[in-house]
Amino acid sequence: MDADSNKLSRWDHIERDEYKEVLLDFVEKDIGSAKGRRAVIRSLFMLLWLPLFALTTFASLALYQPDVSLWILDHPTIANASFIVMPLLHFLLIFCPPVKTSTPLTLLVLAVFILDFAYVEAALSVIYETYCAFMTNLICLLTCTQIVILSMTLLDLTTALGVLIIFSGHIINYVVVAAAVTASIVDKAITAPQTCILHT
Repeated sequence: MDADSNKLSRWDHIERDEYKEVLLDFVEKDIGSAKGRRAVIRSLFMLLWLPLFALTTFASLALYQPDVSLWILDHPTIANASFIVMPLLHFLLIFCPPVKTSTPLTLLVLAVFILDFAYVEAALSVIYETYCAFMTNLICLLTCTQIVILSMTLLDLTTALGVLIIFSGHIINYVVVAAAVTASIVDKAITAPQTCILHT
């Protein structure tokens, strides 16, 4: 029995050493190279791009399409239900073992969570007439898109120059989106009374 356990522990030690070598090799050759880092960054931000796109689309439709806004305002029960369901879905993703261990189930619950979260953001934007969620989502989406595009070039985004370019792009996105949304709000404030007068 002791001999068997010694053999097992020895093999276990060898396997651990092999795993360490494979991991170190992966870090040095793949992640350690600029090409590998670009691939990792591109993959991560492409995964982040999809939920940001869904959030931005829902919020923009709710704010800029009158029919969608009216529909959300006419159905407050759906907004309330979405708000209640959101933490429950989050709880499932974090604590439910069947969801955590099954990749298809995890992706399904995650997709439903993102859509539910997008609807909650859209409903809050319409009910409280706020552009904060839309602006935040759009700025992050633009920055995320820029990072994905830059990761396809030869630029190493993990260097000081790469970080500076990303940061500068993010600031520009913020200024442009803030200016555009402010102009849209001012335009609504000016034209809304005139439209009411014309209709009366």
